[in-house]
Amino acid sequence: MMYYLPAILLTITLFTSTGLHSQDLEQRDLQAILYAQDQRDARALEGLMRSQHDAVRFRAVLASASVQDTALLPTLISLLEDPSPEVRRSASLSVGQLTGVVSEAQRSLLSSVLLKRLSFESNEAVLLRIVEAIGKAGNAEALNVMDRVAKNLSKPVRAEVALSIGRFGYRTIRSTEGTALAAKGLSESTGETWKYAYALMRIGVDSLLRPFLNDMKKAFDSGDADARMFLATALGAAKSPDAVDLLTKAAWSDHDWRVRVSATRALGVAGKADLRAAKAMLQLSLDTNEHVALTALSTLRSMDTSVTTRQVLNAVLGRTDESTSVRQRGEAAKTLASLFPGGSTAQLEEAYASEAIPGEVYAECLGSFDDPGSFERILDLTNSTDVPVSRVALNALDAVVRRNPDPLKRQMAREAFVSSVRSNDMTLIVTGSGALGDTLYADSTTDALLLYRLKTFSLPRDAEAMGAIIQALGALKSREAVSPLEALLGSSDPAIAIEAAKSLVLITGESYSGRLPAYRPLHTDYDWEFLKSLEGATVEVQTSAGAFSFEMLPADAPLTCVNFARLIGTELFNGLPFHRVVPNFVIQGGDPRGDGWGGPGYSIRSEFGLQSYETGMVGVASSGKDTEGCQFFVTHSKQPHLDGRYTIFGRIVSGMEVVDKIQVGDMIEGVTIRTRNAEGGSRK
Repeated sequence: MMYYLPAILLTITLFTSTGLHSQDLEQRDLQAILYAQDQRDARALEGLMRSQHDAVRFRAVLASASVQDTALLPTLISLLEDPSPEVRRSASLSVGQLTGVVSEAQRSLLSSVLLKRLSFESNEAVLLRIVEAIGKAGNAEALNVMDRVAKNLSKPVRAEVALSIGRFGYRTIRSTEGTALAAKGLSESTGETWKYAYALMRIGVDSLLRPFLNDMKKAFDSGDADARMFLATALGAAKSPDAVDLLTKAAWSDHDWRVRVSATRALGVAGKADLRAAKAMLQLSLDTNEHVALTALSTLRSMDTSVTTRQVLNAVLGRTDESTSVRQRGEAAKTLASLFPGGSTAQLEEAYASEAIPGEVYAECLGSFDDPGSFERILDLTNSTDVPVSRVALNALDAVVRRNPDPLKRQMAREAFVSSVRSNDMTLIVTGSGALGDTLYADSTTDALLLYRLKTFSLPRDAEAMGAIIQALGALKSREAVSPLEALLGSSDPAIAIEAAKSLVLITGESYSGRLPAYRPLHTDYDWEFLKSLEGATVEVQTSAGAFSFEMLPADAPLTCVNFARLIGTELFNGLPFHRVVPNFVIQGGDPRGDGWGGPGYSIRSEFGLQSYETGMVGVASSGKDTEGCQFFVTHSKQPHLDGRYTIFGRIVSGMEVVDKIQVGDMIEGVTIRTRNAEGGSRK
């Protein structure tokens, strides 16, 4: 049962960017909306969406973007014509957020409705959201129509059309007309050239891009860093030898390291068999910018090889002084193993023995080799007490057997997977279950093993392991699993119930969606006063590479901000590494295990709003909707494909240069939160 705190006027500035004012929304209304959003209560939200008050309708409609329930579709469509432009704007956003749950018939309806609104809407801010929604949820016909009407729209809206052409491209929906529109727009002086460049990057098909090679090259020379970054990738995708010189120059000397990274990756595509590109890549692998060097070392794996390549990789691998990092040596080792699987075992063995490369890298490299000695070493590593090493070794074992399914090797690999499923480590259970869910390894005892392990798990602690075993049982079409999986349809964790329903469909051919229970979250924290205290809060993250700060965005992701602030108070983040860094994409940390598989022991709900992934946005990592916990990431650059898929709860306000320096293994030394009236957190 919901309870209300005393009705005081809300002081969080929820609507400063919308024209709606905070005094228009009382605390009790916000509480009702956030409670319904968190509980995924579509019926309660629908009632609030019909409120007579603009501010209530706006916030309730915005909440539906996180709920993503098709039962709200008729109401959302009607609100696209709401008298309030802010309500129409949030309705457009929420309609686009339904892309992952609508049927094809509903997608066709949405496309028709949105295109109609595109013709009748006069408010530019609303038009921008309509165009975004079409890019997210529209069908192929919608792309063709939008291309045709774009010429009648204002420059800012045309630029947004280009960005949505990129969104279509991300969904593998492309057209010649859309490509031409994006290429032509590169010359428009709108200040948003990057959107046209992004569209071309996401189209990414050489036959569509090549006719516009000159347009892209010209724009590359005159565009800003964001445009150059995306254009570099598009030029690579065009696979034209004419782009190699330009990309080589950019990879070497562009003043923005992000452009250099993109150009380096693109060079590996455009110059895959080009000697000029190969020579440049070898030199870039020793670059003083570690992001560039790591990108070059990994990109080399997809290029034609040479003796020189092997010599350079050996040189990187053999350097144990400060001229190379363990990360560079690791990438060199993996590239060496990939390109020269028949003649690099000795070097890699020596590098591992001298601790020049870590065990995980060595295990991954062994997966490229087919000799008996390497197979035996992989088997030994599956028993490592270092869980990440053991997990990587299991994957390496699978890679070897799939290349050469020798009966004896397959049986030995199967025994290793069985042992991992019987272990107490979640990552090993997930890895082993994934393998045993393939008929390559399964035998008459597999179903019984998986069902036995399933009974030993408890929620919420073992949710990922349960999900992996449920998926394996579905893949094996295990009839013995029908009854246990039907029992899980009533699970307190909706993700487990949904996985059980999916596996039952594979086994029985019947639909179980009607038997899924109403959503009830496993973790809630409705401390409205604490939420109010987070207005204007900033978080400082002290790392081994320096400090960066971000402002919290409680108006956009209120309960996510509450969760993060609570975790700061528990000192959870102190001493944890940044376990994932993808150059010119994100840095990611906050995992208690330090390997990307850990969490706080519970999940919170996704919160999607009007923010977009610009450079320096702070988001929450997840393995799907409503699976967020404590892992967070910061974007190196604009990443529109993350919009509406990962919660945004912060924005960097200082120290972006530190974010750009951080590499895998750099540590979080302490996290401090500052509000207007207090300071909390801790450091180590």
